[in-house]
Amino acid sequence: MLLRCYHAAMSRGDQPAAADAWEQLSVNNFDRIQQTVKLFRFSAGGRGIPDHEWGSAVSEAYIRLRGMGTHFRKQEVEAYYAALVQCVQNSCKDFGRKEFRHIKRSAGSLDQRFDPESETGPYDAALVSWEAARREQSADDIVDELHKEWAETFVAWGISQIKNDKHRKVLELTYIEKLEADEIAERLGISMDNVYARRSRGLREVGKILREHGS
Repeated sequence: MLLRCYHAAMSRGDQPAAADAWEQLSVNNFDRIQQTVKLFRFSAGGRGIPDHEWGSAVSEAYIRLRGMGTHFRKQEVEAYYAALVQCVQNSCKDFGRKEFRHIKRSAGSLDQRFDPESETGPYDAALVSWEAARREQSADDIVDELHKEWAETFVAWGISQIKNDKHRKVLELTYIEKLEADEIAERLGISMDNVYARRSRGLREVGKILREHGS
């Protein structure tokens, strides 16, 4: 229904309505984004995004998915889900590339491996991108670092501005403590439906806060 609303609004040139429908699509599929990040692997049988980086990677993927709302043309819901997965995977690859740059500047080894007997490293796929990207101008590196820093603080700052305590608490547990929906329900003593409802409303509040600040 939301996808149909989005396309209907785009067809009549109602950009605000299209943006609202796409935003709600992104909010409703937050769990799918989160799960895709957790399942992502840089190479077949290799490791994915470290669990302590999941929050930042999910934030970047969520932001990128939101940006797709300006040009998505396919109308089948299956196509939307496929595009979502591809978008999140591409975001994870870029996230890994930036993390590898950070490791390299911190005197990390190009030969780093998950364990002594492993033949693959945590950022093998990202290394290919890094080798090509290292020829970019230094300004691009600065932009990458600023984007990463912004992505990591985006959610925390937005959540801190939410006035509704219930909505803010659910988002804190989701983004900051990185708890699953069932864990949040148990922690707060509420139903799963309430978790989803509060998170959805909270994310909408975050979106409004960012728009009010010109982001």
